[in-house]
Amino acid sequence: MNKTQFIAAIAERLDCTKAEAERFLNTFMDLVTESICAGEKITLTGFMTIARGIRKARKGVNPRDVSKKINIEEALVPKFKPGKALKDAVKKSK
Repeated sequence: MNKTQFIAAIAERLDCTKAEAERFLNTFMDLVTESICAGEKITLTGFMTIARGIRKARKGVNPRDVSKKINIEEALVPKFKPGKALKDAVKKSK
């Protein structure tokens, strides 16, 4: 499902216009982005926890010249952890 399809599904479930659904989704994404960038953790109980994490520096291989090693610097990355209810729902969907 892409963003347009997701917006259409939201609009249908909430019985609102696609413009209102898009505004809701964009606001949600903006709030998540702002919170994570500020170092806050977002927990939606049963669904997910998302926070800013650190990926440690490591050695890598240059894809253009596999014989050369490169240093990959430490980076801030978003970390997603699914909640129990989401895990259970996916498990049952086999």
